[in-house]
Amino acid sequence: MGYVLTDVNLVATTLADPDAAVATFRYEVESPQVPGAGQMFTVAPEGGSAELRIDIDEEADRAALVWLPDGSYGIELAAADGITVYWFTDARPIEVPAQFARVSTATATNAVREYVATGQRPTCVRWSLEHGPYPFL
Repeated sequence: MGYVLTDVNLVATTLADPDAAVATFRYEVESPQVPGAGQMFTVAPEGGSAELRIDIDEEADRAALVWLPDGSYGIELAAADGITVYWFTDARPIEVPAQFARVSTATATNAVREYVATGQRPTCVRWSLEHGPYPFL
């Protein structure tokens, strides 16, 4: 099964395998559409609905990792600062509160790799609904 990464311009890129997924994701994260701001990505099975969402700010080294089927979010780090991300380049950015931005950018990258390799919710983080479902679905 193939997977697709969709960026803030709604451009979908086919991910041939886990290594291609990491290379594509890192390229996109390191080349922000809006300099100085984070951005939102989704990963989906080809032809299917998005299952993994990543709101990521490379400069802050923080991300909100969201499992869309149930709205749970990944926990790796203690809550610190929130992040600002664009979910679409022509829209206003969203402020992701600290209680949701609790994953490092390295772990977010590992989650993309794991999801594309297995098609399952990544196991590299603990998943939580402690503060309710992710509010920006």
